[in-house]
Amino acid sequence: PALGLQVGVAPERKLNLDLYVQAGPNWLRSRSPGDWEPALVELLRSWSLDVELMRLSRVDLAADVLMREFPRVDPGDVVSLGRYRDYHFDGVKFTSFQVGKGDKVYRMYDKSVETAAKGTGDFWAQVWEVDTSGGVVVRHEWQLRRDALEEFGVSSVADLLAVQGDIMLKLLNWVRLAGPEKGHANKREDLPLWAWLREAVGDLDLGVQGVVRFIAPKVPKTGPLMNQMAGIARSWTCARGIQAGEDGPASVDMLVAELMQLVSKPEWGDRQAVRWREMQAA
Repeated sequence: PALGLQVGVAPERKLNLDLYVQAGPNWLRSRSPGDWEPALVELLRSWSLDVELMRLSRVDLAADVLMREFPRVDPGDVVSLGRYRDYHFDGVKFTSFQVGKGDKVYRMYDKSVETAAKGTGDFWAQVWEVDTSGGVVVRHEWQLRRDALEEFGVSSVADLLAVQGDIMLKLLNWVRLAGPEKGHANKREDLPLWAWLREAVGDLDLGVQGVVRFIAPKVPKTGPLMNQMAGIARSWTCARGIQAGEDGPASVDMLVAELMQLVSKPEWGDRQAVRWREMQAA
């Protein structure tokens, strides 16, 4: 912890990993981005921990903005493909909000309050290099987990640095603060705060390759699929029993017989072949 690193054994649900390393701002800012991975490998090996392959599982990107007061965000101001929304208030005072959860999350909150609570004010004062006593530091933070990173072809630090500008461009469109609700959401103009943030990020020297985000098809879990099929089977057998004027549901054997007739058709096999190729590529 004194180095700004947390190193531990990966949890049981991550059987393909040996170690889990979380690098905090202290460690990251003590060296240039290009030295992050080599320095980490060297440090781990000095602890007799042999590292052959490092892969990013989560990345937090943030922009800190000094403002006179924390801006109030109304739900109608938020335009995003992320369905999950969470707003926090301290009494009547708006303090933070979040969009999305899982592989992609955006948060806006008062960083000044957090630094005071954690006792990290001196560190962040050196990072910001401005007097923040007359206002609040508003943090815009994006959290990307492995699935979101893979959409941009990012698995290593080098990958991230090469396309960080492209990722930020997408994230600033994935969620944004926009003007009054009228017409299509994509045509609503950015609120002044978001327009300024977009311009400020665009002026940074970040890696840009014009990368196009690729959304890979995911292989669904078979357990939930089986539960869905069982539910459909219950509905089908009951409906067929009623249609036939029976005293109870139709038999599962009848369901299987009709299903076999359906899946034996050539067009079903063609669609199955397409789906198979999609899942292999996932």
